Amino acid sequence: MNAAVKPLFHSFYLQTSNWTSAFSDRTVKIIIAEGLNYCTEKEGMRIAGYLITVKILFIVLELRHGNAEELLAAFELWLSRKLREFGKLPADDSGRPLLIRGVLRDEQLIRLLTGRQVLLPYTDKKLLRLKELVSHADFCSAIDYSGARGPVSVSGITY
Repeated sequence: MNAAVKPLFHSFYLQTSNWTSAFSDRTVKIIIAEGLNYCTEKEGMRIAGYLITVKILFIVLELRHGNAEELLAAFELWLSRKLREFGKLPADDSGRPLLIRGVLRDEQLIRLLTGRQVLLPYTDKKLLRLKELVSHADFCSAIDYSGARGPVSVSGITY
């Protein structure tokens, strides 16, 4: 009897580089959301949580199989193609990355992005700021976990 594969969660931040200055803030967020949706549909990316800002994308991936680095590389490749399509990225981009990756280690932010409860102690100003940021963001998985439908497909939520 085969046991169900337990998902692994990988959390990252992807900091944008100077390509964002060629677009309005809203357009940057829409481009990133379109790329994430492409990857969920075509690359098998499963997103458990996200927050898109102009300068940084926070993302929690749910993996049952596959490699998180490969999924992020597919997203970056899509982004590169899209920017070239817009004529906003030179053919020779001098090897500079479009996104600078790092591991997201902030457990409170991860919990907020994945719809899990976070206890809010009155003395924790950092957590209060994170909660405010997430609850007021227009491109965030908190929208999905509140019962509405956000701009990016989140795994495990039926609309």
